[in-house]
Amino acid sequence: MNHMGPTIEATMKAKAKAVRGIFLPVSQPRSLGRRPTPYEITKQFIVHEVIAVNRHRSSPFPAQTIIHQAARKHSVTVAEMKGAGRYRNIVRARQEAMYRIRMELGYSFPQIAKMLNRSDHTTVMHGFKAHKKRLEAV
Repeated sequence: MNHMGPTIEATMKAKAKAVRGIFLPVSQPRSLGRRPTPYEITKQFIVHEVIAVNRHRSSPFPAQTIIHQAARKHSVTVAEMKGAGRYRNIVRARQEAMYRIRMELGYSFPQIAKMLNRSDHTTVMHGFKAHKKRLEAV
């Protein structure tokens, strides 16, 4: 008998049972009286996982990581990025962070503005477009 833990088959059966337990009430209306197909179960599971992965949006940590990466890349401090400085290297770092936060994490322009201490979301819109234009020029 293997004492290293459950077998792969047992693990898969347990996960499948858990998935059916989660989605069966949603996918099987009582009036239809039918069991969901494996395709339906898989589709609902994937949708559930996408929602779970995107729950990080309420957490500022991934965005702060992007801000730190952009600051390091452009040799500026995070305080300079969040400040009012308009030197080219500061502006470019700020705009790159705006673009990446929007594209990678899906934050709204007002949320990004608040993170970077900008007074208006239209500043973020301009920064996003400017960085996108620079990327397309390369």
